Amino acid sequence: RQRVDLPFAGIGPPDFLDLAFVIDTTGSMQDELDWLAADIAAITGRLRTIAPGVDIRLGLVSYKAPGDPVVIRNFGFTRDTRAFVGWVQGEQAIGGAGGPEVVADALRVGVDMPWRRGKGERILIQIGDEPLAQTKARAFYAATRDAAARNVQVFGLGASGAEGQLE
Repeated sequence: RQRVDLPFAGIGPPDFLDLAFVIDTTGSMQDELDWLAADIAAITGRLRTIAPGVDIRLGLVSYKAPGDPVVIRNFGFTRDTRAFVGWVQGEQAIGGAGGPEVVADALRVGVDMPWRRGKGERILIQIGDEPLAQTKARAFYAATRDAAARNVQVFGLGASGAEGQLE
């Protein structure tokens, strides 16, 4: 055992958590949609145990591939976990033909959501299994810069055998 002393007292627990998921909903992503719908209540329950009193909002943006009928859907934020689960369960993992998807555009939609200001945590998790089009690299980096400027932390999760390009 070792003792670690931090040189600051910290600012205490956050007042809120805005947790948004930007998720690929093409045909290969059904298992990720099922996981999110099944586990989000346990995740938020654990968060409420760790930090009681923290106001949690869940957000969802879904995306597909160019050429699919509905490419990006922004559901916004909700405090209602059951409503969030309904949004996720209502998404159908169809479409996509492999190859670049609208990753950068969907990330931009997620970053532009109405994130709260103040003493809180803002986390955006992007889940997908295909890379963005190389022509969209600058747009992707611009969205991540804007996220950082708004104190939104962005995490990417590769899913369903993600290609090396995705990382």
